[in-house]
Amino acid sequence: MFKFKIITTHFQAEEKYGPIVEVNNVAKWLSELCPDDLQIAFAPYKGQTSWHRDSQIRIIRRDDPGWWNHYHNNYDNAYQKEKGRKWSLGPIVDTGKPLTKQVPIIAISEFHKQITMEDMGYNEELISLIPTIVDTHLFSPGQKNKEITVGWIGYDNGFDKAREKKGVEVIPFLAKKFPHIQFEMVHALKPAFTHEWLKEDLPNLKIITGIAHDKMPEIIRRWHVMVCGSKWETGATSVVEAMSCGVPIIAANMQVLPEIASSQILLDVTYSHPPETEYPFDWTKESLQKFADALEHMLSDPIRYQTYVSDAIKASQRQSPENVAKKWFEFIYKCRDYYNKK
Repeated sequence: MFKFKIITTHFQAEEKYGPIVEVNNVAKWLSELCPDDLQIAFAPYKGQTSWHRDSQIRIIRRDDPGWWNHYHNNYDNAYQKEKGRKWSLGPIVDTGKPLTKQVPIIAISEFHKQITMEDMGYNEELISLIPTIVDTHLFSPGQKNKEITVGWIGYDNGFDKAREKKGVEVIPFLAKKFPHIQFEMVHALKPAFTHEWLKEDLPNLKIITGIAHDKMPEIIRRWHVMVCGSKWETGATSVVEAMSCGVPIIAANMQVLPEIASSQILLDVTYSHPPETEYPFDWTKESLQKFADALEHMLSDPIRYQTYVSDAIKASQRQSPENVAKKWFEFIYKCRDYYNKK
């Protein structure tokens, strides 16, 4: 029996950032689908429990002996003290932090893998590519709004104030351009910088915040299109969740997005610096117009639109719990065999 422990920080936090969603889904599905010859446990900060309270998730102490130690991230003191042989890492890794040695590691996309290899000088043979889990049992197609509705998911504050990363400027531009279309922006945290990116009252724009992750499908499946304004995505779980709900995607043709949404509309767009744009790293005016042209193109032909819907659902299945959990178990066996060879 190989005992594999995932040491993490938070299962619960005010924000609903991708890493919080990812570790909760991993805990739920690795626990439920675990093979008979493995034991899997999770060791978060004291007092932290998964969202999925009805699952068979084993929570243990961070220093509980006898387990292979997998560090979900390399941010905290538990990781910094690691001196043993039985450990692995990822996928939430700060590539700026030096490693004491190279061990089995997880990347969530080919793009993420290349960053890991380049920034950390990592041995490719030690990197396993495991995408984020999309709970396709939860995120599924449903009844769309009677009025055409376009959605967006992100935040304008947090780690890096994030306006420049998530492209919040796209939606006000589109809402002004298409006053007959309803727009909804779902923020992981209450927006703090609307005065910078929302310069006027737009009656067809609704801002939503404070939504529990298991309530997100009720919002997303009502949308006709999701516009991802992001300029940086390594996993883009929210994009695949929308695709799983049968919501077509318009996004930039960069980072992980060509890997997960190649069947959708991906735009060759650029961001700029003042004085060409009002704010550092905003999309250029030409790029914003490309988003507008793509939205009009997607909605103008019902047959073409349904093709995007079908392709989105099909592509999302690659990140179903069953498919991704299988890759995790292969990684766990790799760790077991890696240790036995030492």
